[in-house]
Amino acid sequence: MKRLQSFLALSSLAVFSFACAPQETEEEMLQRTAVDVRVPVPAADPKYLDFVGAELILKGGADRMTCTHLSYQGEDVAYDLADPLQGKFGHHFVIMKAKQPLPAGTMEDCSKPEDMAKYDLLTMPSFELPAGHAFLLRKGTPIVMQSHYVNTGKDPIRTRDILRFHRVDASTVKTWAAAFASYLEQFEVKPGEQATRNYDCVVPRDYKMMMVGGHMHEWGKKFFLSYAATPGDTMKELYRVDEWMAHYRDSPPTLLMMKNPMDLPMGSILKTECTWFNDTKETLSHPHEMCTTFAVLLGSKESWLCKG
Repeated sequence: MKRLQSFLALSSLAVFSFACAPQETEEEMLQRTAVDVRVPVPAADPKYLDFVGAELILKGGADRMTCTHLSYQGEDVAYDLADPLQGKFGHHFVIMKAKQPLPAGTMEDCSKPEDMAKYDLLTMPSFELPAGHAFLLRKGTPIVMQSHYVNTGKDPIRTRDILRFHRVDASTVKTWAAAFASYLEQFEVKPGEQATRNYDCVVPRDYKMMMVGGHMHEWGKKFFLSYAATPGDTMKELYRVDEWMAHYRDSPPTLLMMKNPMDLPMGSILKTECTWFNDTKETLSHPHEMCTTFAVLLGSKESWLCKG
């Protein structure tokens, strides 16, 4: 009888302890179970200028675009490659600068189309310039790392991106380069609909164009870029992709003009045209689908961003 009483007492104590034990919060659960897809921080290398992004945990199925503010306070740096590194489930990584800088380390959601109004384009990611050419990173530049992740898995993930600038000796630079990008801010493609939209960008100064390409996502069908030297001229084909493939989202075809860059005089017009087909049950809009032209321009140190 005493043994039974002792067993019941111990059982009651165990139940009481379990009931009073602190319950794990959702945040604690996410921290404990998140799959680590962070990009490793590279070892210090004098050939590179490295920036480490903020860490973020995303639930399974999450689709989120964040902007991390950084500040560069070193001396002006010439570089021939800006290399953005993302982990698994990374969708894209855009390198921008803030119009109104926030404290270094600040991370904000920038998923809405109107959020782009807070930033300017800084540089062209993942494009290595030829010898004698360079981009310029100025002292005091308020860098913004725009990072888009789509966690298609069931488990939460822990992300962290890295940005690397490959330095070059400024005394060897003969031609300075800058990035160009355009985007269509407001558009919708209804479920089951095929839609085509276009917009113009007027060139603000004289450039030469070394490379140009287009960017859409999985629902893109056709991309067309045309050009006119003046508003009264007939638009001429510059770049086209008649059958857009889903994998072009990350590796689009590009038109290279390395040996003979194309003249792009002030006042000329670039017309971007995108066609999509929406086979989902939801309406598509920016940033889940896009219509973007990107290019490398010569003859300027300042990047150009055009909103359609």
